[in-house]
Amino acid sequence: MKAYEKCVCILKQVKKGFSADGSALSGYLTAERMGKSLTVTVRLPSAAPVSDGRYVLVLRLGGTDRIGELRGEPLTFEADSLAGGLAALVLFTRAEAEPVAFGTTNGTPSYLPLLSAFERSESEKKAPMSANAVKKITESTEKSAVAAEAPPFRGPYDDEAIAADNYFRSQGPHDGDGQAQSGKEAEGDGKTGEAPAGGDDGAVHPFGGAPLAFYESVREKLALLFERYPADDRLRTAFPHSRWARADDTLIGILYEEGRPRFLCIAKEGSARPADMPASLFVPETPYSDEKGFYVLFQSADTGEIVTVGEG
Repeated sequence: MKAYEKCVCILKQVKKGFSADGSALSGYLTAERMGKSLTVTVRLPSAAPVSDGRYVLVLRLGGTDRIGELRGEPLTFEADSLAGGLAALVLFTRAEAEPVAFGTTNGTPSYLPLLSAFERSESEKKAPMSANAVKKITESTEKSAVAAEAPPFRGPYDDEAIAADNYFRSQGPHDGDGQAQSGKEAEGDGKTGEAPAGGDDGAVHPFGGAPLAFYESVREKLALLFERYPADDRLRTAFPHSRWARADDTLIGILYEEGRPRFLCIAKEGSARPADMPASLFVPETPYSDEKGFYVLFQSADTGEIVTVGEG
């Protein structure tokens, strides 16, 4: 078993209505396994924050479902391997569960099994307790009541014994009115005292950070290509904010927007569109000629999808 594994999964919109700006949702999930510890981070930057309801992740890995609430921080699970790939569903739940975004790295054809897994999990939480469970709780409560009637034994004064009694966990710090605050209200973010994931409106922002999922998944390979092959600046006339390298008869490039990768490109020089690049766009090498140039294929740095651009 490998000590470390990493997997990146592209997430695409399933249902409209959850975007903050009206655009189609897209993002990614990263899963990193170190030993048996699995850390999962979800990024859907344009997803709307919520003040009523919650976003939940359902992760299917190795035939087992893992479920966690998304509140702006990575989720941790246990896993032995990422070799078999994964499937991930982000859903929003309030009165009922609604699918938001879905992705898979192992060919899982639909999000419906993951949605069903979440609904089963919620049903089990609401299932009535058995008579035996009720009896155990009743007996435990009665014993606690009897114990509470007797005053606690106080031995000799002991600093260590008193310090071991976690005051903040059992009582909580108090505000000026003597009212106990919850642990999260007291802790804040550890710096400013603000709520860790929400804003002044109480909304929770469970997704953040730049997407760039596809770019991050091939970043190391791109770095090796740019190191191995010579630079070629012929397309920088058309794309000033770009970087290109020539590998035999093919150019490999990155187009930047405000310093951030926007497109990953493959280009071939010629006057006829290459048969293996049907979605490519002809880009003249200079503004003074429409005959000499390159056919360029554009891939989204976020999702890896081929971007088609009209030539008319």
